[in-house]
Amino acid sequence: ETDKIKQVYLKIVHLLALVGVPLSVFLYYNAHDIIFFLFGNQWGNSVPVFQILALSVWAQMILASTGGIFQSGNRTDLLLISGILSTILNVVGIVIGLLIGTIESVAVALIITFFINLMQVNYFLLIVQFSSSILEFIKPLKHPFLIGVLELVVFILLPTLPFAPFQNLIIKGFIFVVVWIVGLFISGEFFKLKRDLIR
Repeated sequence: ETDKIKQVYLKIVHLLALVGVPLSVFLYYNAHDIIFFLFGNQWGNSVPVFQILALSVWAQMILASTGGIFQSGNRTDLLLISGILSTILNVVGIVIGLLIGTIESVAVALIITFFINLMQVNYFLLIVQFSSSILEFIKPLKHPFLIGVLELVVFILLPTLPFAPFQNLIIKGFIFVVVWIVGLFISGEFFKLKRDLIR
């Protein structure tokens, strides 16, 4: 039963990372158009903060899934301990960022705490609850990061588009989806996903 829960969790991690890692790249490189389209030019100063926080989207997606895994394994005690640690780390990160004195420093401190929390949560899940290794968490991230690097290269090479923010997002969104699908084929993930869906 425990091994079955672990395998389900690792599949969830894999699926969330397949979406989340490339999405983080997209949000980072399109922060300007996203902010200007949603909030207008007057919010231009918030673009760097948005970019910093965008880097942690995939980690936050995975973290959001862990509570149910603790509960399904009847380890709410570990969920409580991990939750307390997460809260403490987040508060410490915010305080350090505020002491440095810029909103960007708060954002950087927060994403550092997000990644530390990702590690401590998986320590409690994989090592304590499942008596496994943290390496089992790293393995499902390999192909998502490969696709993320592919997206990264494309957006670095993509020239600046001369259109309005909404039009830019439509074009870049289409490019993002095409590159994502190509990445799924290159990594073999497309056929794995198709096989899993058929099951």
